[in-house]
Amino acid sequence: MNRHLWFFIFVALFSFRASSEVLSPPSNAIVLPSRHMSQMHNINAQVLQTLSRSSAWRSLLHADDNGVSRVRGANFFLATQGASDPYQELEMNLDLMTSENLEIAKNIQCRFPARREFFRKNLPGFENFVQKCEERDAWISKLKPEKLSLVFAAGYLNSAASSFGHTFLLIKTTGDRGDLLNYSVNFSARTGDDDGALFALKGLFGFYPGKFALLPYHQLIKDYVNFEGRDLWEYELGFSAEEIRLLIYHLFELEQGYFDYYFISQNCSQMLIELLYVVRPDSVYSQKDPLFVVPIETLKKNQNILKSEKFHPSMQSSLHRQWQVLSPRQQSYGKRVLREMVSSGGAQNLTTIKAALSEDLGLSEFKSEEWIPVIEALQLYSTMKENEGSLWKKVSFHLAKERSQITGSTDPVGVPLPSTPMRSHEPSELRWGVLQDSNLRSGSKGKNQGTQLILGWQPAYHEAVARSDGLVFGSELKILNINFSFTENDSKLNSQIEAYDLISLVNPRPPQPFEWPLSWGIRWSGDRLQDEGNLNHLFEGRLGYTMEPLGSSHNRPSLLAAFFVKSEIIATEGSSFNQPHWGWGPSLWIHYSPSNRLRFNSELYANLDRVGEVTKRYYYAKFSFGFDLKENWSLRVHRISRSFEKGENSQFQVEFVRDF
Repeated sequence: MNRHLWFFIFVALFSFRASSEVLSPPSNAIVLPSRHMSQMHNINAQVLQTLSRSSAWRSLLHADDNGVSRVRGANFFLATQGASDPYQELEMNLDLMTSENLEIAKNIQCRFPARREFFRKNLPGFENFVQKCEERDAWISKLKPEKLSLVFAAGYLNSAASSFGHTFLLIKTTGDRGDLLNYSVNFSARTGDDDGALFALKGLFGFYPGKFALLPYHQLIKDYVNFEGRDLWEYELGFSAEEIRLLIYHLFELEQGYFDYYFISQNCSQMLIELLYVVRPDSVYSQKDPLFVVPIETLKKNQNILKSEKFHPSMQSSLHRQWQVLSPRQQSYGKRVLREMVSSGGAQNLTTIKAALSEDLGLSEFKSEEWIPVIEALQLYSTMKENEGSLWKKVSFHLAKERSQITGSTDPVGVPLPSTPMRSHEPSELRWGVLQDSNLRSGSKGKNQGTQLILGWQPAYHEAVARSDGLVFGSELKILNINFSFTENDSKLNSQIEAYDLISLVNPRPPQPFEWPLSWGIRWSGDRLQDEGNLNHLFEGRLGYTMEPLGSSHNRPSLLAAFFVKSEIIATEGSSFNQPHWGWGPSLWIHYSPSNRLRFNSELYANLDRVGEVTKRYYYAKFSFGFDLKENWSLRVHRISRSFEKGENSQFQVEFVRDF
């Protein structure tokens, strides 16, 4: 398909979403004639106009500078044009909350308690009209909210929606109930059964509804910490009990509406910040209509409200550390025991298994103090796997039974504190540098070498040779990355797209104590390294396994090596080939970081490229390194080449990078 047609489809999709921003009048809007407070107390209309333009009122409606609300759902608004007219919505709320019909007044005040508090604060006479909401006030009193924390869950590359990380709120209650019995506030997309490409596309273009939910904290711990293996970072906010109560009041209001959920902008992080902005509009930084929102960036830009930082390791990090301190003998024993338990379908208890293995492993000499840490490591792993079926629940049961029968304890094995995500680089980058090009050009008998100026931009998020604090070591996640080249020809400055990445994702997954997960990557990109220097459009996928040749320190390796099988489809503009061509082959990928400031990344790839009935082979090699010059400034060097039967096409690039 012509690339211009793709562009117009892309614009049309965004235009469609934009055209639906202003809601039509809700069918069930309440329009009741009654004496409202502004009439009874002669409130100047100018006062109401000023209040309707205030950031506090507009934040309650989640309205932009033009007064248009992002909330969907007729029940969230009382006025017929309340979704686009803050003044009309304010007047109708005030009218109904001060109605002589006390049933109506109480119903509206209890549906919109945060708006009621807005009037109490800004209109002194409103206090005489306040109604009690016994059920909701009783629930909040039982909850006893005392502290509020913002929690960051590390990125999870196996899910498109969680690639950048996730944020949610933790409401801590009075007393010693423990964190697991507290409540959390989560904003997420309602995706139904969608997955794969449909899930990603609908999430990118806002076709999912997003809603807030008040959930038991242990439910999120189970999902993020246990099953997905994501570390958590908790940041306490200095909010008072009254401010937390106001936040909960607004959550009650949002039960009556929803938002369009966009993975890269109107996501969990942006909406939680907007929720906090309702409570503290003077101190919370909230972007207006951002193009990209990365969860950790919302924390970094609101450090003024963060009071403390606390690390909660995932179950996977805890298991990894506990496994490291076991002896080779203990590790071998643990693997054998687990293998026997799984092969029996979880039916055999440990007493039977130990009896069968005693002669083979010399268990008569295996002391209880050696056996306890092995059981505890196995328990961690079986808990992580419980969502995969009843087998692992049976395994967990037998392990817990065995542990309860052994007296004694072990010293806790602490997970070393990793680098805080607050040290992560800024999500966008601007690049400029020089490119030495030695591609074969159309009509040229030899290699046409030349130096070009390069200007590049990447809105999100992370290149492999960028600083990886707070991110998955060795990973890459680039979105809408583009490089322009500039050359002078006959005193004219010529420019062209030199390379681009719509998306480039590499997820290296090193071996775990009891399994070796698949590493994978996808890439949709373009470059000028093939044929006559024309722009090549490439889509590739890769699967393989990653190793840690040097082991890991502080739960973080310094060297990763992966073997992949790659498959790619290439279409070349102006090429002699009249159809896209497919190829595949083996790939060796290496990532090395000898220090916090220096990183190396390389890839070697042999491609058996099929073009119709013609088969041709080429070899691809890329060597890169990145060096941090100072905060948000770095130097990168790339050497890329493709070797064909007719010669070698290569590029050497040096660039300075500014993160912002």
